[in-house]
Amino acid sequence: MTGYCRWTVRYECLEVMVASHCIDISDTELTAMDTRIADNPQEHRRGYPYAPRTAVQLLRDRQEKILRGRKLLRCADPRASILAHMERYGYTLVGSKLIYQRSKPDSRFDWLYVNYSWNTKCALWHNAIFDNFGYIPTPCHECFKVVVKPRTVKELFILYDLSKSFQTPNKCGAERREFVSGPYSQFFYVSGLEEGLRYYRKVREAVNDRLSPDVPVALKCGCTRYELEMGPSDQWQVTAEQVAFESFLKDTISQDIMSWEMEPYAQPQELIDAIQKAWLHWAYHIGDITYLEFTGGRPLFPKGATYHDKA
Repeated sequence: MTGYCRWTVRYECLEVMVASHCIDISDTELTAMDTRIADNPQEHRRGYPYAPRTAVQLLRDRQEKILRGRKLLRCADPRASILAHMERYGYTLVGSKLIYQRSKPDSRFDWLYVNYSWNTKCALWHNAIFDNFGYIPTPCHECFKVVVKPRTVKELFILYDLSKSFQTPNKCGAERREFVSGPYSQFFYVSGLEEGLRYYRKVREAVNDRLSPDVPVALKCGCTRYELEMGPSDQWQVTAEQVAFESFLKDTISQDIMSWEMEPYAQPQELIDAIQKAWLHWAYHIGDITYLEFTGGRPLFPKGATYHDKA
């Protein structure tokens, strides 16, 4: 009971801090925070460690990001401090600009992309600004997604074929993120609420025709992690402090980090085949037996002997 009470009190205190944006923390605590993050920069640069995160930890992560930005801005030379900090998180200083050392996206066997160009500049807005400083960047307030939640891998394959008939960028795949509910997801990316509503109606109608009205379809704003750490998107606000910070970072971080984002991203057929095979293995893992329709009814792995029937 003692542990439960301690976590309850901590959660309530963090909620108050999030609501008020008034955070009082000592220089000693800030130094300890920076030391802890420096000990594992890869984990924190991802923005989401491999270990599952609780709601309390997400709130604390967000506070650390905000405090870090404020601390750097209070330095005698904010630009030098921010440049030095960003170098610890995967950026390399070339002349007076930071270049993000990042490979092409999605080496994991989760997602298939259609009409994708990455022109949303996520490497700048999400990876550079949100992951490091806790602001929801201003352009992200206009990024809307039509989200479809297929219930089986069979429905996922049908949706992948269906997605090719839409002009907007989209992706679908196995949903392995521990903070997202459901085994599979599909995302259609659009700009602005008006376009989002228009595409929602189109996708909803297509899903009804090809699958079922029971397949969930929703329209959301921004990335899922934004709402986990910052609250519902209809409550987001853009502060003057944030605008100044974004302007500073845009001038500091090289646009080279987006050079590959502006090019259409076409996955080779070999990768598509591998990802679809991984979908079937994910279906087997979670007990989705519709994968058998793609294997001729043969299980991916043989069933072992059991003896309970002799009891």
